[in-house]
Amino acid sequence: MSAVREYKHGLVIRVLALTGMRLGEALGLAWQDVDFDQGTLTVRQSVDGRCREVLDRLRPTPVDGC
Repeated sequence: MSAVREYKHGLVIRVLALTGMRLGEALGLAWQDVDFDQGTLTVRQSVDGRCREVLDRLRPTPVDGC
């Protein structure tokens, strides 16, 4: 792990290696997902970069997710 300390994205690599998270899960983290008192990270969302069209069942018009 010491080899990635000086690397630009070293922190993300360490989080991935130490938690087993997928890249999209780590990229979806926000500060509200970090609990320093409990020592936990909560995965609430994932980011994968794909563009999707979301259909809201209450509205007949698709919502553009891009």
